[in-house]
Amino acid sequence: MNRYLWRWLTLVLVCALGYWSSLERSLTDGAAGGLPYTVTAVAMGLVMFLGIEMQNRTVLPIHDREVDWIIGTIALVLAVSARAQLAPRLVEWFDLLRLDMLSLIIFAFGVSALVFGSRATLRFGSAWATLLLFNSPVFLIVSLLCGGGWTGTACAASVGLAVAAAAAGNRVRHRAAAAGVTLVVGVMLTLLTGAVVGQDRLREALSGAAGITSVLPALAGVLTALAVDAAVRHTLPTIRHRDPSVRHTRAALVPLTAAVAVLLLVPLPERPTTSATADAPGTQPTGTPAPAGWSVTGSERFAWTADYFGAGADFRRQVLRADAVVDDWDTDNRHRTVVVDTLTSDGPVNASRFGDEGFYSSVNGRRSPKLDVGLGHGVTGRVYTVLDDEAYLTYTRLRVSWRDDGGRIHDISVIAVDDHRDSAVFPAVTGSLTGLAGRIVTVLLRGGAVTEDPDADYKDLDVVTAVATGIVDARWEEGQ
Repeated sequence: MNRYLWRWLTLVLVCALGYWSSLERSLTDGAAGGLPYTVTAVAMGLVMFLGIEMQNRTVLPIHDREVDWIIGTIALVLAVSARAQLAPRLVEWFDLLRLDMLSLIIFAFGVSALVFGSRATLRFGSAWATLLLFNSPVFLIVSLLCGGGWTGTACAASVGLAVAAAAAGNRVRHRAAAAGVTLVVGVMLTLLTGAVVGQDRLREALSGAAGITSVLPALAGVLTALAVDAAVRHTLPTIRHRDPSVRHTRAALVPLTAAVAVLLLVPLPERPTTSATADAPGTQPTGTPAPAGWSVTGSERFAWTADYFGAGADFRRQVLRADAVVDDWDTDNRHRTVVVDTLTSDGPVNASRFGDEGFYSSVNGRRSPKLDVGLGHGVTGRVYTVLDDEAYLTYTRLRVSWRDDGGRIHDISVIAVDDHRDSAVFPAVTGSLTGLAGRIVTVLLRGGAVTEDPDADYKDLDVVTAVATGIVDARWEEGQ
């Protein structure tokens, strides 16, 4: 039993060393960095591995150390490649995909195959498959479908642990009962907490390490299911004493050490920032104030916003038209028109999680390098262009965000198009992520170079900068 324990300690140690930066980022960034998902995944793993371990199954004494080495080495190579190559390539959607955590699961599988043997590792095949399938994007989607915020996150954790409880059972009836009790208790405690504490205070609990509180109702559901099972069976679950099937594992320390060294040498990619976020004075309603010299000629609100950003989120588009003709902006003396898209949300799930163009029809366009532009009041915007080959147009987009005194995040995009006619077509806003999925696959298979436009001409830089500066000035004047 001591040898068994030492091998478990080895697995935990190498995983912690190799992925310490990922765990630290999740802890420091709270819900924005995936802390609830990380804690839920760990809890799911414990539930499934302990549940399957307690099952009285007969294991045939058939072992092939060569197969262990093949499976373990392949898993380590895949894990290191995902962490060192795929994560930087898809860094724009780092918080959405969390490929580093997916890499951790594959890495743990490889370590287990080397120190415990592939046969013992594959005995927990349903647990490994569940952890891979219930990944960060799935967790996010479930939380948003449940209303977002603390309540949605807690419900997603309850769903995850209910799935884990089902995977840990050995009979259909036991699986259904364990999953049902876990889900019902977890969701009921979540709703009760929301009613007693209030959504405003719970929203604050999602920031930083306090995000772990969203997993507590689900953990209570699992413990309740375990207590009910023990009461029905009149016995407590026990772990059987047995020796490891693989007797010698010293040679396995060589590839494990090499893999950990590579993970430590390759830093975790830094997520791209939308802009230098500033704290605006006062609170602001949805939308943005019209800057001086511009008039609002149209407005549209998108009803699907809450599905992605939680209850209370607001996403709307305003059409602005210049009151006067500026010669430098148009050689034919036409009034310029721009659109201003404003996303106002409460929680940590903000627009940057879905990338720069995730909700636009121009998601597959080629983008230029980004430029930082000062807008006054300590606010910095970030400008880039999008060459839409399908529409034969080039868009110039400036993004800026700030947080008001009420804690709400305002993400603002000012978009201009190189077609100056009144009938000019701006990139459409869509509630479907199909285009985003296609772009991720393109970058994954072909690299980011095919989606870049290094020779772009920022022809409407002055226009979007003037509008954004006017919006910032108007916002700060309102808040004084």
